[in-house]
Amino acid sequence: MEKHKIIPLLPGIFQQSVKPGNPLFAFLSVMEVMHTDSETILNTLDSFFDPGRTDENFIRFLLKWVDMDWLIDEGNTSGNIIKTDNLRLLIANAWYLSKWRGTSKGLIMFLETATGVKGFLINENAKDEKGIPLPFHIIINVPENAVPMLHIIERIVEKEKPAYVTHETKILMAS
Repeated sequence: MEKHKIIPLLPGIFQQSVKPGNPLFAFLSVMEVMHTDSETILNTLDSFFDPGRTDENFIRFLLKWVDMDWLIDEGNTSGNIIKTDNLRLLIANAWYLSKWRGTSKGLIMFLETATGVKGFLINENAKDEKGIPLPFHIIINVPENAVPMLHIIERIVEKEKPAYVTHETKILMAS
């Protein structure tokens, strides 16, 4: 807080005695400098919690807040499989994704946001090789350019599909 904003908050007798060179003036000057860093942080506090503006190091914390920290592969020493920009989008859209959790629409949105690749398809009317319907079984059709992320795609499907549903993954070849 700046000196000129602090002085009116003081009792009248102190306000009258604040003059350059006296101890109270020096004390208020020190107080002003000490509060500068805190005030800067408080004035930009919203930027910490905005996934689009926060520091990259804070992304992991925000992922925990929205229960998506499982997306970061702890065993991967070459860095995260999911790009930081995609993680930012997942955090920003976590409320919407949770609304559609357990549905084909939600799973496709999650996969496309996490991978940055469009074109995932889900077949909810899966049949075996004899043409007999497979109840509670889905087929995830993965675009060919998302194959390098197959590991994370499998993790997302396992986490986001209903627990009673089984699945298989097939690669969609580009034509």
